[in-house]
Amino acid sequence: MRKTTAANIALGLTVVGWAASCLGLFAHLGDPGPEVPHEVVDAENHFYWAIFFAGTILVVGAAWLAGFGYSEARIRSLVAAALTIVPLFAFGVWMAIGS
Repeated sequence: MRKTTAANIALGLTVVGWAASCLGLFAHLGDPGPEVPHEVVDAENHFYWAIFFAGTILVVGAAWLAGFGYSEARIRSLVAAALTIVPLFAFGVWMAIGS
């Protein structure tokens, strides 16, 4: 794989990975209605945890591809790495301020 292609793919994977991770986490907010069967709630929880972990794997893969493509596509690789790391720091700061 060409390194410039890897940097381009890293940018796309970063966006898709963070979107999937956020969807997987935010789907667990709130309580289900009392009329919803327990089996349905368990199935949805498993589904959204799978989406969260798939998004996490995509973000880690994007970080790896950004590192791989750095020698030829520095700017795109740095942008992909920043999009991978900055939300983690922002979340950590947000959690530290909130507690």
